[in-house]
Amino acid sequence: MAKFFHFPVFCAAALAAFFVGCSDASSTSAEDVSSSSLSESQSSSSQAENPSSSSESDASSSNESWRDSCVAIINAYRESVSASSITRNTAKESCTDSQAASDLSENSAHGHFGSCGEFAQNTGPNITTAYYSNEVDIVRTYLDMMWKEKELADAGDTVYMHIGHYLNMKNSQVESVACGIAKSDDGKTAWLNVNFF
Repeated sequence: MAKFFHFPVFCAAALAAFFVGCSDASSTSAEDVSSSSLSESQSSSSQAENPSSSSESDASSSNESWRDSCVAIINAYRESVSASSITRNTAKESCTDSQAASDLSENSAHGHFGSCGEFAQNTGPNITTAYYSNEVDIVRTYLDMMWKEKELADAGDTVYMHIGHYLNMKNSQVESVACGIAKSDDGKTAWLNVNFF
């Protein structure tokens, strides 16, 4: 089972503190990820206090349709709680890809949070690509895992580091999103950043 822990991280460049949750994904299968409890989640979220205005992800393919899927999945979740739809922020995708690549290289969730001007960020770190057929499979699995924090929120949990992914995904201040995936040189590991603007 993957280990999971939360700890506060203070961003020197920002006035606000944000929280991060991380785990080692190396021994977790896609089935484990899909059905795991939130305490075994492999993703992390962070959020700044004030919203800002508004590839290395798949060198083997020029097909970018997975990004449309990422936005569509988020919007389907948002619709389920009567939140307005958000748009795909194509202008920030290259930055999000580079940011994900830097986080992957440094193995640091939210290590470059804010560098693309995002208001909030959800992260899927150290994804073992062998468990996924493509990028759509990755984003579907991780966004589902993130949205499942709604169950904790509905049960009365108000701790951001427990429900931050869900809060970021449904936030009424968010207008757009950029989804980025970076892969290691050998293609065995990926890193997902979902930046909200």
